[in-house]
Amino acid sequence: MNIGHVTLDLSIYDPAQDIYSDGPVEDEMLAIAQEDREADALANDNRWPILYHFSPLRHNLLSWYPFHEGASLLEVGSGCGAMTGVFLDQGLNVRCIESSKRRATIAAHRHQAHDLAITIGDVLRVPAEASYDYLTLIGVLEYAPMFLPQAEHPFHDMLRHMRQFLRPGGTLVIAIENRLGMKYFTGAGEDHTSKPYEGLIGYPHTTHAATFSHSELAALFRSAGFSHLDWYYPYPDYKLPEQIYSDAFLPAPENLVADICAYDADRIMTFDERAAMQTVAGKDEFRMLANSFLVFCRKEDAPHDRED
Repeated sequence: MNIGHVTLDLSIYDPAQDIYSDGPVEDEMLAIAQEDREADALANDNRWPILYHFSPLRHNLLSWYPFHEGASLLEVGSGCGAMTGVFLDQGLNVRCIESSKRRATIAAHRHQAHDLAITIGDVLRVPAEASYDYLTLIGVLEYAPMFLPQAEHPFHDMLRHMRQFLRPGGTLVIAIENRLGMKYFTGAGEDHTSKPYEGLIGYPHTTHAATFSHSELAALFRSAGFSHLDWYYPYPDYKLPEQIYSDAFLPAPENLVADICAYDADRIMTFDERAAMQTVAGKDEFRMLANSFLVFCRKEDAPHDRED
C-alpha cells in the first residue's frame, strides 16, 4: 500500500494488537493530514491530541542533534509522524514501525513527499538484524509490559531486543518521563495513569506502564548491554520541550524561563514548580528531579548482540 512516496507494509499487521489510540479524534486528524491543514488545526483547535501530534514544538527534542547524514534510523512507535520529519529533514534513511494502522496512515499522508517505509505491527515480530545506526524509542519503553505481558523483566527484555537492531557503535535514543520528576511532587497526575503520586509510590495500581528514576534507568540500560550513556534533560518535559540541558551544561536558575503548563489535563500544583526547579538548577538534584530524560545509549562491540 502506497501513499505518495511512502510505503505502508501490512505484512505483520494484527488488528487485535492495534489498541493504542486517542479515540475518534484520530479520524479528524487523518482528514487534517490528508488536506494539509495542520497549521489551521493548531490555530483553532485546543484539544490535546491535536497539539501533541501536530505541534512543531515536538521537533525541539531532536532537531538540534547532529545525526550523520545518510545514516539509517529505525523509529519504533512512530505514531502520527510527529518526529519522523525531523529525521527525514536531516537526510537520514528512515524506517518506521508503528502498531496503529490509523496513526501510520496519518504519518504517511504527512510525509508522502519522502521515500519512507512504515511497517505496521508489533516491533517484536520484526526480525532483528543489526543494520541501523540509530534506533529511537520516544515515549515507548514505558509500555514494555503491554508488548511483553508474560515477561518477568519486560523493560530489560525490550531493550535487549531493540539492541539487536543496532550496528556495533549504533545509538539507541530514548525519551521517557522521570518517575521522580518535580511535577509529580507538585501534584501532577502520572502521565500514563492520570493518578497523582502513582509513580512516586511505586505504581501500586498500575501494570501496563511504568517509568524510572535516573539511577533506575541507568541500571536498566547497563543491564541490557548499553555501557556508554549521554544524558539530556528536556524542559519542561520531552513532549513539548522548549529547552534541552545536559550533564555538560546544566541550567542556571535564570535559564529556566519556560512556563509550566498542563495542556493534556487539569492538574494540581501545590507549589511553584518552576521556582522549585530554579532552586536545584546547576546541581546534581536537577538531574534527579527533571521531569523527563533524553538518553543516547551507544551499543559497544559485542558480546551482547544476541538475546539470552
